[in-house]
Amino acid sequence: MKLTTGILYRTVSARTGSLRTALKPPDPIRLLLAWTVAGALLGAVLCRRMPQLADSPLLTQGLAVSAETRSLWTVCKTALCPMLLLLGGIWASGCAAFGQLLSAGLLLSRGIAFGISAAVCFMRFPMRDAAVIAAVLILPYGFFSALVLCYAVRDAMRMSGRMTGCLLHGTAEAEVCGTDRLSNMLCCLLLTLAAAGMQTMLLWLLNDPMLAA
Repeated sequence: MKLTTGILYRTVSARTGSLRTALKPPDPIRLLLAWTVAGALLGAVLCRRMPQLADSPLLTQGLAVSAETRSLWTVCKTALCPMLLLLGGIWASGCAAFGQLLSAGLLLSRGIAFGISAAVCFMRFPMRDAAVIAAVLILPYGFFSALVLCYAVRDAMRMSGRMTGCLLHGTAEAEVCGTDRLSNMLCCLLLTLAAAGMQTMLLWLLNDPMLAA
């Protein structure tokens, strides 16, 4: 009897463990990347219907390719400044209750900018040339910057959730400037600078030859 009970207990425990593993919450970074991809699809659809959106620097956020001759500083500023503004807004949203919507909206705007920039590229150039230009000049920086923003948004949402809990339920006050938070912010900032530098060099070396071809 004890042997049968033990076998039954181990079987139920194993199946319960498998069920818990199957039902574990998804990775937040993957969800945020999916949210960014949804923004990219939305941006492509909007640009297809309203091509004038590509003329707005606020919507393209420095991701759109341009045939104009630009200085090295202009290229760097165009790539870096939008990301710094987005990071600042995301970090600020993490310091306020109910800031999750703002941080999610800022991340979505980056996806929309990527979608608009890619759609404009395919509208202005032949399919094969547009695919190469987008893969070299838009996709690397667009994906890497979106990934950095996803990590920043994840931390901001967690912090904002603590602030919201403090406001609604009177829980312990969240630590706004903890060591881990400051380390993550510094890491995101350094990765942003590295990504902007990479994009600057790509545009400086390949923009004119690829667009002229």
